[in-house]
Amino acid sequence: MAGLAPGPGPETPSERAFRREVAAELRVAPDQLAGVPRDVLEAIERRIGELKDEAAVDELTGVLRRAAGLDQLQREVRRARRFDDYKLVVAFCDLDDLKVVNDTSGHPAGDAVLREMAAGLRRRLRAYDLVIRWGGDEFVCSLPGAGVEAAQGAMEDIRTELSARTGCTFSAGFAELGLDDEAEALVSRADADYYERRRRERWGPSRQNRQGSAAHSPAYSTPIRGVRTTTPAPGRKPSSTT
Repeated sequence: MAGLAPGPGPETPSERAFRREVAAELRVAPDQLAGVPRDVLEAIERRIGELKDEAAVDELTGVLRRAAGLDQLQREVRRARRFDDYKLVVAFCDLDDLKVVNDTSGHPAGDAVLREMAAGLRRRLRAYDLVIRWGGDEFVCSLPGAGVEAAQGAMEDIRTELSARTGCTFSAGFAELGLDDEAEALVSRADADYYERRRRERWGPSRQNRQGSAAHSPAYSTPIRGVRTTTPAPGRKPSSTT
């Protein structure tokens, strides 16, 4: 009919493929998006990406949430397997006595400690190291290319800084990537090492006994010569001090 603008042309193969991608993200049949303009589909895709980013980041601390962090750690594990001599260490960190802070000073004070813990990890670690809020007062960090000794040294520095800023400290356990490890198993071994260190060295002294100094806490005391200090990677020799 005269005076009407022509309708859109036939859908190209690339437009059809893009519609299918958006439909898959929305979990609907591609036919349900038939006739939707390309710019609208692009806006939908952008919003999906924004929502994914928001879901991946912990609102309080600004670091990755557990599910998103575990996915990224698994990708790091796969990347490490491409190289025979590639190192990957995971640190499992647990704030000492956060419940005491919440009970005595209130939850806003506890939240401030959590934010400072996350900020310290991000500030001190490298840009490509992962920092994940694993649970309420637990954080998991991955340090690709680093050995256990380097990872422990980094955590010592972060712990000292946190103590100076907040009066609080954290305890940590470490695990090195083994031949058959998946991401969750690697974190579990670091968690087990954390508990073993607490049992053996009595980590996490009460705040009133901490004397305000990380240097006086046994959490990072010098290990005894010859005593294994980390959970060994399967198929690798246990690390020991020299």
